[in-house]
Amino acid sequence: MNPENFINNGGGFAWFTGVIEDIDDPMEMGRYRVRCYGYHNEDKTKDDGIPTKDLPWAMTMLPVTSASMSGVGQSATGLLRGTWVIGFFRDSINAQDPVIMGSIPSITSRPGDYSKGFSDPVERYPSNKKNPEFAGKLVKKDPNNEKEKGEDMGLHLNMPDTPRSAQVKEEKYKEGFSYTEKKSLRELYDPKITIAAKVRAPEKEGTLPAAWVFPGIDTVMTPTYPQNHVTAYERADDTDEAAHIVEYDVTPGKERISTIHRTGTYTEVTPIGDKTEVIVGKNYRVVVQGENVYIEGGCNLTIDGGCNTKIIGDWNIQVTGNKYEHIGGEHVHKVELNQTIDIDGSQAIDIAGAATESIGTTLNQTTGSSCTESYGGNQVTTAPNIFLN
Repeated sequence: MNPENFINNGGGFAWFTGVIEDIDDPMEMGRYRVRCYGYHNEDKTKDDGIPTKDLPWAMTMLPVTSASMSGVGQSATGLLRGTWVIGFFRDSINAQDPVIMGSIPSITSRPGDYSKGFSDPVERYPSNKKNPEFAGKLVKKDPNNEKEKGEDMGLHLNMPDTPRSAQVKEEKYKEGFSYTEKKSLRELYDPKITIAAKVRAPEKEGTLPAAWVFPGIDTVMTPTYPQNHVTAYERADDTDEAAHIVEYDVTPGKERISTIHRTGTYTEVTPIGDKTEVIVGKNYRVVVQGENVYIEGGCNLTIDGGCNTKIIGDWNIQVTGNKYEHIGGEHVHKVELNQTIDIDGSQAIDIAGAATESIGTTLNQTTGSSCTESYGGNQVTTAPNIFLN
């Protein structure tokens, strides 16, 4: 870098506009190879033009919120092949030391000529399957290979390069993952509580809540342009959907925060402060020091499968109201040491079938008042000695 380029308020700088052709920086610094208008022609052949591999690597200008040193700061890896960018050459007209200042969104009406410069060299962008002009047409990566199947044009012809979730016309928003797929996932994983608890005191049938519903799933939270601030990240495959989407919607009355993973796992905070979290795979949670949870209100938990709980230590449960327990199958209760049951009131045990009680040593029974035993049949008592007082 020549210090003379910084003299006279940077008068030695030279501006450029161009298209990114290479993102695979061998130094992993977030550099890009850019074909610049006015400096490079569209010919990629070595004889008459400049091959992509001969284009200079361009550094990326990051915001002041990024330290950009010693591994601290943001990565500059968000641009794609085919992205339009603007920047300047630090070495002026020598044009060997480019710096990218930012990207330029646009509306592309035709697919690129991938054999020439100023387009995506891997033939992935731009694309739009919904564009009638190119619907059903196949584009081959190798036009000379008749056996190659080719691919439909993908997502963004004749459409703004802005992420779809930020293009907030209602019909587009409903079609995108931002609403339709999240709504279907909510309905699929909506926990239904159908357990009926048989209550002995008071003598009546009691039920837990019939259903647990997510608020607002039938309402389309359509943002207002330009109030929905969206970051959409590229997928690794050749599909026309973004890999991950982050939304910050500040539309008055519809304020949301949403993060979406390509698999469908997502979290969303609604305008009224409710939070929805859907995990389509497994969930792992590790708390090293300790955890405290306070819920001011009801709590419903449905487990559609088995549940294993292991407590290495004491387990204390305090219920200030009633406790109802309904077991549809068998109940096995094993205590390896002693058990104490302290009941301040009455106890009623209703056994519809037979009951067996086996005590390995002594049995002591004490009543503070009368004791009444009633048998519908015979009573048989067997012992070496029987003492009655």
